[in-house]
Amino acid sequence: MNKMLVTAPEIYNHRLKNVLIKNDFQTIQFPVITTEIFFNSNFKSIFEKINSIDYVILPSRNAIKTWFFHWKYAKLPYNKLKDIRFVTIGKDKEYLMDFGFKSAIIPSESGTQGIVKELSLLENLSRVVVVAPKVKSIREPSIIPDLISNLKKFTEVIRMDGYITRPIENFDMQRFDAIVNDKNVYIALTSGGEAEALNFLIGKHKFKNLKFVCFGPYTASTLKKLGVKPIFTGTRYSAFDDFASQLKNFLNH
Repeated sequence: MNKMLVTAPEIYNHRLKNVLIKNDFQTIQFPVITTEIFFNSNFKSIFEKINSIDYVILPSRNAIKTWFFHWKYAKLPYNKLKDIRFVTIGKDKEYLMDFGFKSAIIPSESGTQGIVKELSLLENLSRVVVVAPKVKSIREPSIIPDLISNLKKFTEVIRMDGYITRPIENFDMQRFDAIVNDKNVYIALTSGGEAEALNFLIGKHKFKNLKFVCFGPYTASTLKKLGVKPIFTGTRYSAFDDFASQLKNFLNH
C-alpha cells in the first residue's frame, strides 16, 4: 500500500486524508503550515463602499473565513451581503454555502487562472477585491501576486490581507525523518505555501531528495522553482476526489 504524508493545513488536511483513504492510501497527517485570521481595520473601508465593488474574490477557504470574520466584527447585518457577488474556486463553493451564500462565479478551470479567464470576459468590470494571506517567514508563492497582476490588466484590484500563513512552530524533525526514510512514502502537496514551508523547515538538502505529488500545476510550479520536479501533478484539480483517483491510477500502473 502506498503511503501519503499530507502536509496541508488543518482546514484541508482531514478532508484530503479521508479521500486518500477511500482510494487505498495509507495516510499520515503532517501539516507544515498554519493559518490564522488577524484583524485588518481596512476591511471596514471596503464594507463602507461595498456597492462599488463588482466582485469579491475568495480564493481559499481561509479567505472565506476571513471575509465573514471581519463582517461579523463590523457588526453589519447579513442582509447587506445579499447583493455581493462572490467568486470561489472548486469545492470551496460548498464552504461558502455553509455561511449562507452562493458563488456568483465558479470558474470552469479550477485555480486562480480560471478566475482571470472568467472575469476577463465580463463587460463594465471596474473593481474587485481579493482576500489574501499575509505570508510570514517564507517567500510568498506566486499564485496570489500573479492573480492580482493578471486582474490588473483589465480592472482595478484591491488586495485585502486578512489571514497569516506561516510554517508551523515546533516542527518534529525526528518524526518527519522517520516517516520519509520509508521509500514507500510520498508527500502530497496541495499548495505552493506547503512547498515553501517544508523547504524552510527541513532545508534544501533534505527537501530535494523527497518524493512529491502535487494537487495541480500551480503547486507544481512552486515546487519546480525550489528545484524539485514532482513525480505526479494532478490535471483534474477542482476536487480532492479527482486528485486522489488520478494519483491512485498513476501509482498503480
